[in-house]
Amino acid sequence: MTLKDKSVFLCILCLSGYLLLLFIAPFVPNLSQHTLSNSSSYGDQFQMSKLIDFKIPLPTNLPIPSLNPLADSSIITMGDSFFNVATGFPSFPTKLKNDLNVKVHNYNIQGSGEPWRKTNPLEYLAENNFTKGKPKILILESVDRGLVLRYLNITKSTSDSPVITIANNRAINNDKTPPQGSIEIVNYKNNILYVSGWAGDNESGSPLPKIDILVDGKVIGQAITNLPRSDVASFFRNNSWLNSGWSFFLSTKLSTGKHKISANFYDLNHNLSNPSQPSYVTINLFDGLIDNLISWNNYTNSLIASRLKTYDFFLQENSLTEPLNELISTINFHFFHKISPLTPKYSLNPKMLFYENDVNFYQNPPSPDETQKIADNLKYISETLMSKYNVTLIFIPMPTKYTIYHRFSGDNSETPFFDQLFSDLSKNKVNFIDLYHPFKSSSEILYLPSDTHWNGHGITQAVDIVTSYIKKSKLLYQ
Repeated sequence: MTLKDKSVFLCILCLSGYLLLLFIAPFVPNLSQHTLSNSSSYGDQFQMSKLIDFKIPLPTNLPIPSLNPLADSSIITMGDSFFNVATGFPSFPTKLKNDLNVKVHNYNIQGSGEPWRKTNPLEYLAENNFTKGKPKILILESVDRGLVLRYLNITKSTSDSPVITIANNRAINNDKTPPQGSIEIVNYKNNILYVSGWAGDNESGSPLPKIDILVDGKVIGQAITNLPRSDVASFFRNNSWLNSGWSFFLSTKLSTGKHKISANFYDLNHNLSNPSQPSYVTINLFDGLIDNLISWNNYTNSLIASRLKTYDFFLQENSLTEPLNELISTINFHFFHKISPLTPKYSLNPKMLFYENDVNFYQNPPSPDETQKIADNLKYISETLMSKYNVTLIFIPMPTKYTIYHRFSGDNSETPFFDQLFSDLSKNKVNFIDLYHPFKSSSEILYLPSDTHWNGHGITQAVDIVTSYIKKSKLLYQ
């Protein structure tokens, strides 16, 4: 056998061994577990894009120590994931506690797209039977793209609610805000797409007259509305939202790959909601075959289908095929200029990926009327916290990475949103921390390159700004 023949034989042998390992690994629990992909250690945006250019290891996650009970704390922090990450650096509440040497209680509002989550401090304190006592500070943080969902419409006590009249059995008031809603469930099976959620309007309550369902940005039909959702009505404390549920069915053939599912909500005045938080459905290679096998209702075929499903997941989410997936994505990026719709904007110098929802918010900010209403609602929260609980509110609207570094992606547009919000908050005498301007003028990179969140420099700068504000304003009760 010549050297060439030996080389060819060795290559075939290695390839055969690799393919054999791919075949058996998903069905061997220990082997499957040990070969799962660790792409999360490179950041959520790398997981979305699979681009080798942005495969930058994250700092090691630090354990988040337990903070103090609510009643015993001088400072209460409420925030989303920016307040609850510790990637190579102590989390914001932990560093604040250490720098000020005070007791801090932290509550994570992440997942607030679901109506039962507590993003309003008044509801959180009431739920925990908090009573008025010694002065405290409550630091409320929300990423900018979450402000509309969390604070455009809030629950107020009956005495503070706007005057509402009833016309044609629909609630009408002078508020002209667009409707709001959420996608909660997306399922695709046997070529049937199912989507459901809730939606309503402050003016007309529910149901909404029209809800468009979109796949990859194209309208494919309208949802069925007027479905009962007593949980949503209970959350908003408004019986006009009792029928705010909606659902959508469509027989359609989706191509293999990832598809964005979104919804447009319209009220009686044809006002369109802000873009809904999209959901995603991934159609895998074996999905059609699996559905057919299972539909035969045969044990053997169902077992095969289960294994094919396991295998397909394994092909996408394991360290053996991860390099190939990354290579394909990177080739598509460099030669065909294709990138995941989850990270539509990027910068190669400095290296940064930008999340789709951050880009959408920056390019489609809330209207001045909506911004004013957010500020008005925060004023109500601030005044009620003080009068009812002796708690001083400090609000922190958190700019996203794209809001700060959009120019790196070639987007030279400027949004007036933060300046408008700060102006409205100042007029309403709401205490707030401006991170937007200091972050934009900082010479340091304050966010992780392939992740949504800030890095240690960002947390440090933010805590320094907040501690300085608290000390200068003499708000802290020791």
